[in-house]
Amino acid sequence: MAAPIFSLAFALLLRLTYATAQVDPALISRACEYAKGGPTCVAWLQDNEDDAELSGIDRSDPDSIAFFSLKKIEKEAVTVSEAVSAKLSAGTTEDLSPATQQGLAECKDHYVPAVDLIKEGVDSLAGKAYPDAMKFLRTSTLDLIACQKSLAKLRTDKKDTEADVHATDAINRRDLLASHVALAQSILEFAASGGGAAAASVAAPPS
Repeated sequence: MAAPIFSLAFALLLRLTYATAQVDPALISRACEYAKGGPTCVAWLQDNEDDAELSGIDRSDPDSIAFFSLKKIEKEAVTVSEAVSAKLSAGTTEDLSPATQQGLAECKDHYVPAVDLIKEGVDSLAGKAYPDAMKFLRTSTLDLIACQKSLAKLRTDKKDTEADVHATDAINRRDLLASHVALAQSILEFAASGGGAAAASVAAPPS
């Protein structure tokens, strides 16, 4: 079953990569109204961040908008992991306490399964398995919460160091990612309901 889903996802990406992306601003606004995300949501879904892959993804129907949102948070999760890694690297010369270094390492470890779960959500969406996609996305938030607890303990023995800059960046990126994951969950419900046609959201299967 995994092979057909992978093939469908790969074919979708090929089509998106070599075609001019179609964007429907009105539908994006409707999706954000459904998600109660306001202008922030609209700006997020319209911003391809000059990324080649994101730039090629259609946002012209509920499915493609949901796919775009999942690809964005997948990339954001990788970026947060890189920010934490930068903090760890700076910590070797900036007097990070052993406890703080351990907390950062644990946070970084949580992002490996989080990114994997988001990727599983992308694959599920390619097969239109919306409940599974929602379940994977919801489970990924547990790793984000675990990382948040580690980031909350970040301290250095010096002020105004490069390590402090990385700490602030890691915290801000994690918080932003968490808000975008919440948006993506609502946008998945929007797509699953046929673009808001159905009022009830689709329930995820039991764990």
